[in-house]
Amino acid sequence: FRLVFTRPAPLPKGQTKHFEFLYYIPRRFDNQQPTSVRLQNKLYARGGGREIFNPGDEPTTRMPAHQFHLMVLANDPDRYGYIKRLETISPIDDALDESMPTQFYRVSLPKLEKRVPLPTHPLAWTSIAFLFWDGIDPGSLTPDQQEGLIDWLHWGGQLIVNGPDSLDSLRGSFLGEYLPAEKVTTKELTPANFDELNGFWSLVDKKGVKRTLDVIPDKPPIGIELKLAGDG
Repeated sequence: FRLVFTRPAPLPKGQTKHFEFLYYIPRRFDNQQPTSVRLQNKLYARGGGREIFNPGDEPTTRMPAHQFHLMVLANDPDRYGYIKRLETISPIDDALDESMPTQFYRVSLPKLEKRVPLPTHPLAWTSIAFLFWDGIDPGSLTPDQQEGLIDWLHWGGQLIVNGPDSLDSLRGSFLGEYLPAEKVTTKELTPANFDELNGFWSLVDKKGVKRTLDVIPDKPPIGIELKLAGDG
């Protein structure tokens, strides 16, 4: 079967413009071959005239039901490359259990240059589980993207705000009223600040030595003091 959708594409002369297009991918029967669906884009002149652009078609495969996207929006996304190696993302292979998932999340680390690669239509957010936000300008999202992100939060999407200046940059933005806390001040962290973490989370290595988070006396790390929101 072949399914065709069309949409208008107004093009300002001499300017680059990006268009978002939603495809409907039919659900296949179990074990139906082939497993991939081929997607094709074509650009026609106004009124259904001549074909102007045809980049060819490309195959796409349905993402398994147990997988979700994990998006990182950061000025330096390379700092988050380690996430792809975490066991929470890709579990350790079990040679005796071939049915075990090999990957729970698909991690995306886009380079943010002229636009943010997030969907505008709210239904296109349902395959995204987590969104990391680190230092980017909230104004770089279009109004439709901002509205889609808010809807996604109400549906259970998880927004993880990281970075020392991220909370300040989000204050007064479209996400401001949804933040669970606000930054009060920065301060040097002392060994006492890590006692609770070390007491509960520290593990003992093979030599029986407890591994703890320790503060170097001459180089204390800088932390942020937070004030919880009323319902935070």
